[in-house]
Amino acid sequence: MTTRPTPLTTGEFLKKRAQDKERRELRGGDADAFRRLDAREFSRLLSRACADGLLPELFAAEVTRRAGAGRLRTRDLRALLLDSTIAHAQVQPARSAAWTALASAPERATAVLTSQAQAVDAVFVLRTLPARDGLGRFGAQAGWRTPEGFVHGIAAYADQRKAAQHRAAVSLLGHLCAVQRVVQESGDGPEWEPVGAGGNVSVALAAVLPADGFHAQLQQACAQAAVAPVLVAEIAARARAGMLDPRDLYLVLFQAPAPQWEPARRAILDAIAAGGGAAPAILNLHAGATGQPAPVYEDTVIPGATQETMRFQARVTYDPGTGLLLADSGPGSTPGARPRPPSWPSWPGCRCPRAYQSRGPRWGRLRPIGIRSAR
Repeated sequence: MTTRPTPLTTGEFLKKRAQDKERRELRGGDADAFRRLDAREFSRLLSRACADGLLPELFAAEVTRRAGAGRLRTRDLRALLLDSTIAHAQVQPARSAAWTALASAPERATAVLTSQAQAVDAVFVLRTLPARDGLGRFGAQAGWRTPEGFVHGIAAYADQRKAAQHRAAVSLLGHLCAVQRVVQESGDGPEWEPVGAGGNVSVALAAVLPADGFHAQLQQACAQAAVAPVLVAEIAARARAGMLDPRDLYLVLFQAPAPQWEPARRAILDAIAAGGGAAPAILNLHAGATGQPAPVYEDTVIPGATQETMRFQARVTYDPGTGLLLADSGPGSTPGARPRPPSWPSWPGCRCPRAYQSRGPRWGRLRPIGIRSAR
């Protein structure tokens, strides 16, 4: 007697359909189509490719091109360098290009390792080394501690402490992703401090908030009148790495009264500006919490001479309780773009930095087109 497969729930069905669509796009896309992808769409396809171990030649070329130009975000670098199930030989050119590009922005290696340590059972550690004549006034070496063992990168030197630490992180990342292996000469020990301890650049969030019940713990932290800077730094790192869901983002933007949260709010706004796609969900959460009507989106197709020159435009209207806000995405090459609210700080209850009211140009093609009174 045969048994019927368990039917999918609606959520599972929609997720599977989206994944199948991504696989078709990876297999059927051409070089021009991949080149036209915006950062959010590219990140979506890269995540699917790394999860499935699927890297078609044309998409691999685009990944290598963007990696070499330093255009991959932290979450993209994590997926490509550390989380990919793609055979190393197949992904090696893209990994090498991404790792080489980190030489001009070594602080990004620190961000990648910090966010990866938060997501897996690992501790990112550093140790301080004495200065060496002609190499720099500060020395550092980065290590990676897991249940399976301990590895480290080469010693790095610079005239500034943080510069030496960031360079050490680049070497460790090269070893972990097998781009530049490092001969292991030192073992673990008390001199290796978790990143964030003793003045280092960050700290493992697990030491601050437990993995279980993260949202509930964050909710409690946001309700406090004061918050530890180490927690703010880690929430900011998670926001930049795309590791917070819209509920968490909403909490920090609207439900955290302590002024120490400002760096985390700035990081959230920067992540939204980079195309994280969380703004519509945050709008809906705000509307539900304040009893306001949900935001309304209008999508417009701008015809072109060919399908390739067709453009899409989206407009959102929303009344947060102080007047009707309008924002326009501007023409884009892909449908479904969602404009950013034009002035987060003007909303009742929003604790975003006031400086963001005048930063329209930095949001790329998500440009506000006006605020008018609804009363």
